Amino acid sequence: LDALCVYFWAATSLLFTCLTFGLVAVLGQPLSPGQAFTSLALFNVLIAPLNAFPWVINGVLEALVSVRRVEAYLSQPAHVPAVTAALPAMPSPTNKAKLNRQ
Repeated sequence: LDALCVYFWAATSLLFTCLTFGLVAVLGQPLSPGQAFTSLALFNVLIAPLNAFPWVINGVLEALVSVRRVEAYLSQPAHVPAVTAALPAMPSPTNKAKLNRQ
């Protein structure tokens, strides 16, 4: 996913410019030189936000995955340990030990 973000980061401004002018041509709208240069100037101003867009999508997807994981974790029932019978006390090896002080 990170490789796609790098590719789209480099190609976003070119893709938006080509798609916009291609759409104008397909729709049959007249495109004067003034409109074309104004559009190019506006796309030039929008380079930074357009380049950040793939990273925003990546961050939103990662946040969505994290929220789903936390939600699945929190929706699990609480773990209650099973009650077991009391075990008899085990003798300690030091119970019968004698200390000699000199």
